[in-house]
Amino acid sequence: MAEEEAKTHDHLACLNDLSCNEDNMSAIEQPLSNNHLPLDEQLDKQYCWLHILLSKEDETHTKLSTCFLKANMSLIIISARQEAVQWILAVNSYHDFSASTAVLSVNYLDQFLLSFQSSSDMPMKPWMVQLAAVACLSLAAKVVEIHVPLLFDLQVSLI
Repeated sequence: MAEEEAKTHDHLACLNDLSCNEDNMSAIEQPLSNNHLPLDEQLDKQYCWLHILLSKEDETHTKLSTCFLKANMSLIIISARQEAVQWILAVNSYHDFSASTAVLSVNYLDQFLLSFQSSSDMPMKPWMVQLAAVACLSLAAKVVEIHVPLLFDLQVSLI
């Protein structure tokens, strides 16, 4: 019985150490800063970033194709990657994810494909690319987005 009281006392002492000793009014006394941009400026900024990212896509695509060819990536895997990227973009659009989510997930996918190809003796199959695309999109959405759907809800058909 005495041990339980001692544990409870120790537990409460730990909580007291974690409590904040600041004055409650200090947050109210500080003036609020208005760092938010109007909606039009936010959209312009996002479209500007999207334009920059898309302009770099051609340059990156050329470099990536060269890397895939140098890594002896099969045409089946390159085709599976293209389908995976189309799927990522479709899911990105369906769930109204930001452009950053799509770019980040494709970047993750490409890094995985290149590292897997260079470090593994096992041949890659198209289903592996599809599975990696789901994982990459899920991870990118968790990094960028506020509301992330379940993996089951990422099933979007390409029509």
